[in-house]
Amino acid sequence: MHKYLVFLFIAFALLMCNQSPEEESSSSSMAMKLSSDEFKRYGFKSGIIEYEFSGEMQSGTEKLYFDNWGMIEAKYLDIEVGIMGLTQKQKTMTLLKGDSTWSYDYATGRLTRIKTPMWEGMKKQAQNGDLEEVGMNFIKQMGGEKVGSETVAGKNCDIWDIPNMLSKTWLWEGLPLKTVAGAQGMQITQTATSVQVDVTVPKDKFEIPDEVEPQEAMDLQNLEKLMEKFKAPKE
Repeated sequence: MHKYLVFLFIAFALLMCNQSPEEESSSSSMAMKLSSDEFKRYGFKSGIIEYEFSGEMQSGTEKLYFDNWGMIEAKYLDIEVGIMGLTQKQKTMTLLKGDSTWSYDYATGRLTRIKTPMWEGMKKQAQNGDLEEVGMNFIKQMGGEKVGSETVAGKNCDIWDIPNMLSKTWLWEGLPLKTVAGAQGMQITQTATSVQVDVTVPKDKFEIPDEVEPQEAMDLQNLEKLMEKFKAPKE
């Protein structure tokens, strides 16, 4: 799993732990009125984004495909990781479909499935189904600050510095077009080289091998409980 996504899941856990019972009740009622098709992660219905990775420890590419406002998303990763002179190639596909996330390793043929971390909590916090707003809230919750703007792949992005996650992210309409993550000397940079939005995405990009029996990986849905020790004290 990409390091940056792990950071985001932890941030969601912190945000959930700090929510008051009154806020949870109110947002839960809103979520109950919405179907899965009414939630939105991005500001566009569909898109295809190509990325390049660079850094002393990692290089390669990633292709991101999404539809239904990001509620279905596939990432095709093809990278080479180097540690202490040793290199390893990784070629994987990660598929997000609502409450389930699949990961397929092309080298081993192993397919795993987990419950999408913090999925129910994210939906409860989304006002009018806007998951993009929830994402901005947890960036701020983690001490993130807007520090400028820059053009990436022809798009004017806001730069958010998130020191608590050792990362910076360049956001355009809710889409991360550039991310720098990791400690000094071990940083990995992911940069978009091509951005297409509101385009037709081939349906086969969202298919997983049907001849492979998925294995259940660790259920990260209990992450909220593990993060209880970080819960902010009540006034």
